[in-house]
Amino acid sequence: GDRLGTAVAGAGDMDDDGYADVLLGAPRVDDGASDAGAVYLVYGPVSGTADAADVAGLVFLGTTSGGHLGTGVSGGVDADGDGGIDVLAGASAVSSSAGATYLFLSPDAGTWSDTDADATLEGEAAGDLSGASVLFAGDVAGGGLPDSVLVGATLNDGSASSAGAAYLVRGLTE
Repeated sequence: GDRLGTAVAGAGDMDDDGYADVLLGAPRVDDGASDAGAVYLVYGPVSGTADAADVAGLVFLGTTSGGHLGTGVSGGVDADGDGGIDVLAGASAVSSSAGATYLFLSPDAGTWSDTDADATLEGEAAGDLSGASVLFAGDVAGGGLPDSVLVGATLNDGSASSAGAAYLVRGLTE
């Protein structure tokens, strides 16, 4: 019932061992709170069958019951230019399902919660499901850092009922 694999993304080589790593979203994990969700970073190389929680080198836990952290994930980018790889994690059902996207700058091994995020992008209105998809979008701001992000809000009502929206946030770390 954890829904592991709802979102998956390459994470670059976060542990500098020469192998690519992967982010796995599991929005129904109960470790932080009931259905609060989780994102697991699994270091490469990956083979065989294992429990994601057992092999993850880094875990991000949601703290809001029913928040669904892990509905969107993105990584593999050094958005702030500090030499470390950064992570985006969406939680589409927090705040009356307005949703949120959390930015973690150069997280290291261990367990983090959404309250440890370096930046939080909150959804516009209740029911928007912001953070259902997230993506590092590169250097859209022109500041020399790949610190722009795209955030999907699948049920945003801005142009029509439940039409959805995608938000481009430029220069997030500037």
